Amino acid sequence: MSDIPHLQQFIDAIPDIVLVINKKRQSVYANKAVINFFELPNVASVYGLRPGEALDCIHAYDSESLESEGGCGTTKFC
Repeated sequence: MSDIPHLQQFIDAIPDIVLVINKKRQSVYANKAVINFFELPNVASVYGLRPGEALDCIHAYDSESLESEGGCGTTKFC
């Protein structure tokens, strides 16, 4: 997951939701609060996905999002 030792343990210690995204808006880190709140199977299930994709946003895969140059995360619904 990371070249930074203990990063997952650090963000898991934060009780609030932590979802870190890269410049392409893809999830690169998530803590256990994200998994618990959104009832996801595990932390790895969100890696590489955009927040709308990971959280099953109703607009993540609609025609406007798919036709948008930037895709999920770049439409008027975000």
